[in-house]
Amino acid sequence: MEYFLLLAAVVISVANSSVMHVFANKGLRNHGDVFLFICGTQFIWTVLLFAFSAATDKLIFSRDVILYGLLYGLLLFFFQIFKLSAMSSGPVSLTNLIGASSFLISSAYSYFVLNERINPLCFAGVLLLILSLYLCIDLKGKATGENMKLSPRWLVLSFCLFLVGGVIGILYMHFNRTPSADNVDPMMLLASGVSSLLLLAAAFGAKTVKKTPAPRLPKSTLKYLFAVGVTGCVYMRLNIGLVKLIPGILLFPLTNASIILLSTVAGRVLFREKLNRRQLIGILIGLFAVVFIGVTK
Repeated sequence: MEYFLLLAAVVISVANSSVMHVFANKGLRNHGDVFLFICGTQFIWTVLLFAFSAATDKLIFSRDVILYGLLYGLLLFFFQIFKLSAMSSGPVSLTNLIGASSFLISSAYSYFVLNERINPLCFAGVLLLILSLYLCIDLKGKATGENMKLSPRWLVLSFCLFLVGGVIGILYMHFNRTPSADNVDPMMLLASGVSSLLLLAAAFGAKTVKKTPAPRLPKSTLKYLFAVGVTGCVYMRLNIGLVKLIPGILLFPLTNASIILLSTVAGRVLFREKLNRRQLIGILIGLFAVVFIGVTK
């Protein structure tokens, strides 16, 4: 059952990124507009999570729910800020690789601090997945600004993105060890509300700092906002739930590498993107690793 949920989470995440690929920030003029768009997606989370929590009588805000919700909201906000800032100041492909590799922090924490263990054959499969992830990301693409220099600013932003992404995974594991672990929905509800407010402030803050027009969203963006908000919320909800079912040392690399793997395939099938030999090898290694882990598990 847990691997069916994992597959669903991966497919929904790829659907989310595919919508973003089609959208490609069309109609957004500056960082203020982008922040407002992300704020809108987080607001969709808030609406969905409130409705679900109320319908299931789990709208309970314990001390743990409030503490982890506030912290998660801050982390979501900073993850978006660092990701957008890093992508606008350095190579997009390397930024994606660093963001996807943040699972190394949470997986290491799972193993060394929480003492979660998997058998040696599964661990070998995880290493193959890491290799697959690295190969599937096109580090020599020409359409994403890869010729930009690796500035100190980009290095700092990318490190912060890597760190925050890893800490989010650690937060998932610790929340699922609290007495309020069954109240994931109100925790995410609070987090999305906090993140929405901070992103709204960032949107109008960008207007003041950079002297740009007031942020706004054209009507043409609303269908994308809704699709990204719904798929993002469902994916994150499944991901947090999976932490209780699969050890973090296996879950995080399996999820991240599978998303990159399926995204690469989706790019070829849906958007006719050309795959180089490196990516094809990465796909084959990734498919083998996923099957290998399933068998050895």
